[in-house]
Parts: sequence; C-alpha cells; structure tokens
Amino acid sequence: MKHLLIVDDEESFLLSLIDLLKEHNEKFMIVSANNGKEAIEVLRSKPIDLVITDLKMPEMDGYQLLAAISSEKPHLPVIVMSAFGTPEIEDELMEMGAFQFIEKPIDFDILFDKIMKGMALGSEGHITGFSIASFLQLLEHEKKSCTLIVKSKGRKGVLYFQQGNLINARSGNEQGLDAALEIVCWTHPEIEIQHKCGETEQLIEEPLGYILIESSRLRDEKRNFATMEDSVVEEEMDELELNDLGPLKELSNADFALPGEEEEQPDSKIDNALANAIMATGDVDRLIMLSRDGKMLASRNFDDRVVATSLAFVKVSAEQMRDIGGFTGPHSIVLTLQDNKKIVITELAQTIFGVEVGGSTPAGSVPAMLAKIVAKAQIN
Repeated sequence: MKHLLIVDDEESFLLSLIDLLKEHNEKFMIVSANNGKEAIEVLRSKPIDLVITDLKMPEMDGYQLLAAISSEKPHLPVIVMSAFGTPEIEDELMEMGAFQFIEKPIDFDILFDKIMKGMALGSEGHITGFSIASFLQLLEHEKKSCTLIVKSKGRKGVLYFQQGNLINARSGNEQGLDAALEIVCWTHPEIEIQHKCGETEQLIEEPLGYILIESSRLRDEKRNFATMEDSVVEEEMDELELNDLGPLKELSNADFALPGEEEEQPDSKIDNALANAIMATGDVDRLIMLSRDGKMLASRNFDDRVVATSLAFVKVSAEQMRDIGGFTGPHSIVLTLQDNKKIVITELAQTIFGVEVGGSTPAGSVPAMLAKIVAKAQIN
C-alpha cells in the first residue's frame, strides 16, 4: 500500500482534502502534517511515497521542508501547492524534474491525476530526484528573498535571492556568476534556507534561465570530456580541415535527405527573432537552425539545402560514433575551415545550431553565447 503525506497549516483545507482523497483509500493511505517540522518527523518514522505540501506555513514552511527533503529523501516525488501558480510555471518546474505543481484553489481531478502519476513514476524508478535547478526556479516564481547554503561532497556554496532574483553567489574564492554556475552543477545537494537575503550588492545580472542552461552545458562537458582541456579538443578537431564544406557538399547529392526538405517553410516569428538576435552579436558570420528531426527553422547567409543536409549528416555521424564507442559526447562539434573560420554545431532547447565564426572568435565561447541568447528569448 502506498503512503501519501499532505502538509498544510489550514486545518479546514487539510481536512476537506483528506475527505476527498479517502474515496481512493484502496490505492493509498493518507498521513497529514500541519507544517514542515511535523512533516520531517513523519518522513523519518514512516515510509512515504509522495508528498503534497503548501509553501506558506508556520514553524517550518514548505521551502525549508523541500530543503530537508533534498538531503534526506532526494528521490521522493513532491507536489507543490501555491496560490501563485500558472500553467507556464508548472511546465518549467516539471522540465527541471523534481516537482509537480498545482495552483490553489485545488482542482481535485487534476490533483488526483498528479498523485497517481507521481506514485507510478516513483515505483518505476523514473523520478529524476531533487535538483538545485528546480528549487531555484521555485524561488524565482514565488519572488522569494532568502539565502541558500548548499553543501555537496565536502563543498559549500551560498546563493542570495532578492525578490526572486539571484543577485550573488559565493563558493570558495569565487563569487558572482562563476560561483553560481559551479554551485548549480552540484549533484545530491544538501540545502539550508534562511529567510533573509544576506547580500545587498548585485553581482549577477544574468537571468536565472541562462544560468541553468549554461550550468547544464558545463556539467555535460565535464561528464563528456572529464579532465580534457578545451584547447586539446580544439587542436584535435583542427585536423579536420574543410574547404567551404567541400567534402560535405558531395554528400548532399547522396541518398541522404532531411525530412520534408522538399517543402520549404517560412521562418516562424520566434525562430526569426532568435536568428536575428544571434546575428546581432557581431561574432557570427553565418547561421543555420534546425529542429531535431531536421526541419529548417531559420538561416542566415547559408545555402539552406546543402548546409542543412551537411550539418544533419555530421550530427548523425557523431551520434553513431558515440553509440559504437560507448561514450556520452560530443556536446558540440567544431569544424575548422581552411580560411581559419570555424563552424560550431551544438544543440540547445531542442534546436540544432550551425554557427560560422571568424578565426578571432574562440569556438569554445559559442555554446555559452547561444545559451544566453536562448535563455533570454525563453523569458521574453
């Protein structure tokens, strides 16, 4: 029998919710708590398969409860209740993996559906567990002011939030953006929350969305390349010299075609705006954007058909090499042309980017630049 823990300080709401859920007592048993402190005692004494919690509670609120769960029960599914929810917030939190989200007043049918899905996922082992990223997004959407003390594998960092904005971070000798990117990469975190922002100076100007995307990219690079330096990777890739994609142009005449490439579609407003923003940086000479299934999304200064086919071929070939070799990379691919220009192929937000930059622009800086622009586009 599954066990469900409901945490809320409003007695009437809690009792009414329990009464409604009792109709399904053949599926799970219900345990309740009036605040986070009581909930922690329950979690330590009874097997719990899923938690539903409010955020605003006395003694120990929902934020502190989530922080405790992060260290004691990191894979426990959690449904967060809030009066400030929107479908957009729910989608973003779900993408981060750790939380489900439901808006007050509660729609019982929606809540029951989330409960059953959460318990089913937990039993099948597909819950990704607690992540710093999901917790930070919750603080942003709730416009929370607080200080987070994060510990992981002997490391300690501090994140400062003012009205939902991450204004500073400290870790070792680092502070500001570099410290934030490092902390967000940490796995299996222990989080302590203090309900006061202990910092007044804003050293971080970048939006949280950019920080989460960039930290994810950095984490992937560490996994893929271990201790290999970027300079070594680029030196190895420099051995692949192409003359204006000459060798790849031959492939465009082979039996390798993108899905639907015979039907040219106009750029969407979103893709067009994103392409313009990338070109406006001044570092990019040519650009092409593809969906994961190979559909053309936007292009600037490229021969669409030839280059799209070429980039798709390179990506597919890299994935085949990955599968055969049993490694997890590559995150990005750099092709060095004979005129010292480089084409960087990388994937962000379900989109494949092919970006040509001049010899004076470091190829390693391109994914971070793209991540920042994509994050801003998602916020707007």
